[in-house]
Amino acid sequence: MNDSLKPTYFYSQTGLTPTAAAYVFGLESGSAKISRLIRLVVTPGTASAAGTATLTLSRYTTAATGGLVTPDNTLNRNLGDAVYSGLVRSTGFTPGGTVTASKWVFPIPTPASSATLSAAPIVIDLADVISMQGFVLPVGVNNGIAFQHSGLAGAAGFAIQAVWTEWVL
Repeated sequence: MNDSLKPTYFYSQTGLTPTAAAYVFGLESGSAKISRLIRLVVTPGTASAAGTATLTLSRYTTAATGGLVTPDNTLNRNLGDAVYSGLVRSTGFTPGGTVTASKWVFPIPTPASSATLSAAPIVIDLADVISMQGFVLPVGVNNGIAFQHSGLAGAAGFAIQAVWTEWVL
């Protein structure tokens, strides 16, 4: 399967300050299409003292509430791609229904704010090398995913970017 022929979407949040555990990015499929998360890029930012935060991927079973619901026109999509039929949520949202912790927990080494070198972005490639299908979100807002940052004292400058595709079964 070649997902490059599917509508492709990109979303970015920068300058986040996750000093306590918080959901930093959520994605919900549209009512008639599935979504496939292809890639995440995480920029650790800094903290009061060097440490390792975690980014946990969870699924949820009912549409989320709260947070910024990003209108489609703010998503960077490939020229000519269709409007994204699902929802994108940023900080301040709460996943709905049953939240199932995933086996995917990503460590994020974070330097102290006094460090002279900043941490390099971490690329998390979720696409299967052969099929390039990515992490599948079934049809409907009741099939959402959320990324939760564990929080670090004095955290600043955290950023997350996501790339995904959408298609009809």
